[in-house]
Amino acid sequence: MRTRLAPACRRRTTCSIPYVKGIIATVSFKSKHPGFTIVNSATLLPPAIEKHPDGSVTVDLTKYVVLPSNESSWSEHILEDAYRILAAMSFEDFHDLLKPGLRALSTTREALTAYCDLKGYRLPQFWFGVIGKPVSFGGRPSVMRQIAAEMTRRAERHVLAPKLREEATALHDWAKTNVDEKKQLPHPRSIENALREHYRTLQSAARGDEHKT
Repeated sequence: MRTRLAPACRRRTTCSIPYVKGIIATVSFKSKHPGFTIVNSATLLPPAIEKHPDGSVTVDLTKYVVLPSNESSWSEHILEDAYRILAAMSFEDFHDLLKPGLRALSTTREALTAYCDLKGYRLPQFWFGVIGKPVSFGGRPSVMRQIAAEMTRRAERHVLAPKLREEATALHDWAKTNVDEKKQLPHPRSIENALREHYRTLQSAARGDEHKT
């Protein structure tokens, strides 16, 4: 979309900025979407502002996503830029042909947190900010990841215990009810030791949210 403005109307506009490679590949099947356009190279981007002899300017308000047609050229930087831009889009910004597939891929913040913690993946920054590396566990990793995921959910619900020892006890009680009874559960002290850094990260993030509000 290109909008022509009189000289007095000139101003800069900014767009808020977001993540899943498979989704990016699907989106790239169509270059023209209602809310954005995909281009093969940054060199193909039109000028953001075009000046005219009469003193007016044409401002290009189109949001562009740079994605080379060859997926092997998708560097981490290219993907991160695409993730950040697309995360700011509404559902209506995507082509109608892609909407059924995108709707099937929808999830919640809590579900994504649980999945990433279970797999040991880093939480995507577009939804969670910068929170450090994924937690690594020895011993009973799958059980501890389930417990870590529950602690993250507790933090999201703002019910994280004020002390790590209290949190470890609460998590142990949760695990006795929710983790497969065939799996051996770690003791509260083991939970405390394994999740110490994760607890501090969540506590720090919670304090930051309080300051923002």
